[in-house]
Amino acid sequence: MRAKLSERNAAIVARYLEGKTLEQVGQEYGITRERVRQILIQQGVSEVQKAAVRYLRRFRDWTCRGCGKHEKRDPRNYKRLHCSKLCARKSQGPTHSEDDLIADLRRLAAELGRTPGQRDINASGKYWHMSYVYRFGSIRNAQERAGLTPRQVGGAGHAKKCP
Repeated sequence: MRAKLSERNAAIVARYLEGKTLEQVGQEYGITRERVRQILIQQGVSEVQKAAVRYLRRFRDWTCRGCGKHEKRDPRNYKRLHCSKLCARKSQGPTHSEDDLIADLRRLAAELGRTPGQRDINASGKYWHMSYVYRFGSIRNAQERAGLTPRQVGGAGHAKKCP
């Protein structure tokens, strides 16, 4: 009988160290949480181990809604739906249609008399330049899709002559 009792006590300690609360372990074995606490003391579970269990119990299973990544999360970060801002943006998908973006690029080109660059798009365009990057991969690709001649890399003002 003594062997069965020690096996049971060892199982109770193991369940507690897995992260179960005193109440949950007690319900599982049909004893009070006070009795579980007494068994833990009797079996030599230290206060450090108990503190570690309390700390780890805070962490919960969490899954990113964008990429499906699984991890343990602290409750302070548990309510976030995505693992990063980029993942959130990717899962949201494009917010503007290709036709709208291309029409705005063509409108800007007609107003400026040249192919609009990033600064032009941000200053006078209807959409932010990152909308083009998210949809087409780059502003250059968007310019080509709009039938415009892409500007030189770095823009006209960045070319320096050697002395």
